[in-house]
Amino acid sequence: MWEIINQPAQARDLRDADLRAADLSGAPLIDASLDGADLRETNLLGADLRGADLRGAKLDDNTELDEKWRLVWDVVNHGASGADLRGVDFAGANLTSVDLSGANLSGADLQNALLDLASLHDADLSGADLSGARLSGASLDKADLRGTVLAESTEIDTKWRLVWQIVNQGGGKD
Repeated sequence: MWEIINQPAQARDLRDADLRAADLSGAPLIDASLDGADLRETNLLGADLRGADLRGAKLDDNTELDEKWRLVWDVVNHGASGADLRGVDFAGANLTSVDLSGANLSGADLQNALLDLASLHDADLSGADLSGARLSGASLDKADLRGTVLAESTEIDTKWRLVWQIVNQGGGKD
């Protein structure tokens, strides 16, 4: 436990770990695999969970977790097809392979989010910030990309970058 809290390390493998009732407040858990970890009654307030895999992690009502990361946990474990997620802060969240089809993510902060293989079919991404996000293999069929912010660092399939460019910058030649 001391090592988790006091020695920053990325990509910790904490799959299936029993962390019940632990005080991990403020812990650096960047890119940690928490798949199947028992986090019931655990204090994770202020923990850095950017890129952490929360799929299958066990939480309960006594798990202390910032609202943002509880929402990420819920979406990762239950999906969010058709959900109203306007303006939500998913910056740095690991949403790999999550079903967000038909979700309203307009104005959402998805900077540096991991959306590889995510289903964003028919999702409203208008005005969302995807700077630095990873969307390799993501399904964006019929997604609304108007006003969506992409950066050079955004990893997105060539087809979808071209669609974004046409929608936002026009298809004419200079």
